Amino acid sequence: MEGDTDVAPTEKNGATTTNFSSNDSSKPFYVIAGTFKNTDYAKNRISELKTLGFSNAEVIQFDYPSYNAVCVDKFDSEQEARKLVESLNDNGIDSYVRKMD
Repeated sequence: MEGDTDVAPTEKNGATTTNFSSNDSSKPFYVIAGTFKNTDYAKNRISELKTLGFSNAEVIQFDYPSYNAVCVDKFDSEQEARKLVESLNDNGIDSYVRKMD
């Protein structure tokens, strides 16, 4: 059924990880602030983001479960997502928008 989601949060080394499925299109624009093989690095980025006030930050695993992408937030529009990328860049955090199909 179109629009169904298959996103299952799991606990991995103290960090909540969401396994992404491509049929989760409720908010298709993800702001990503790093992808890490080491879970501790991802957790450190999450802590940094939450300290800056980005409370929706979470670890997401896309196609490669051994890599941890740090998703700052999800948006309905690309324009909203790009505004967040600008804000993150102003805070010295490299990020980009990833559109989920």
